Amino acid sequence: TQSTGVKVNDDCWDEAVEKASHQQPVIVDFWAKWCGPCKVLGPILESAVVKVGGVTFAKYDIDESSEMSDKFNVSSIPYVVAISRGKNIKSFVGGRPPEEVEEFVKKVKQEHELTK
Repeated sequence: TQSTGVKVNDDCWDEAVEKASHQQPVIVDFWAKWCGPCKVLGPILESAVVKVGGVTFAKYDIDESSEMSDKFNVSSIPYVVAISRGKNIKSFVGGRPPEEVEEFVKKVKQEHELTK
């Protein structure tokens, strides 16, 4: 099953991630179709974002674009980065259990709200 996260690439990054992150934080999942752990993490991230609310979930396929994955020095996936007000505020690499992912999303949302 494919995620309903906003699909982002190098062309729309500025608009969909940088600019959008001034309204609410954007959590970007750097992934690839061939990556097993990515298939597990994607739905966990998505349900955490839906549960917490006030956060945008975006998916960046590293096989379709590479400029941003290079910018963030993505060497292994899944790689998850949170962008708030145009800045990278938090990130993690690899799979995580749902509770940890939910905690990550909550912290991202809190941090965004503190920097109004």
